[in-house]
Amino acid sequence: MIKEIEQIKMRKDIKYIADKYAIPLTSIAEYFDITNSSMCDFISRGKFLRTKNYNKLKNKINNFNNSFKEAEQYKPND
Repeated sequence: MIKEIEQIKMRKDIKYIADKYAIPLTSIAEYFDITNSSMCDFISRGKFLRTKNYNKLKNKINNFNNSFKEAEQYKPND
């Protein structure tokens, strides 16, 4: 798939999770090992990532999404 199209999908995933769970972009940037300014530019300003940061994000995005799916299904008393 074209890198820019993948980034649009990744942006939507991250923005949805950040908004729904009130997670600061600084924490998300730290998880992906991307600078805060790069993450803010990517999410808030709609800029595309450089290849280095794109690869970091691409390698971890599925695990990131799955972690939130697991957290939503978690039942503390089971």
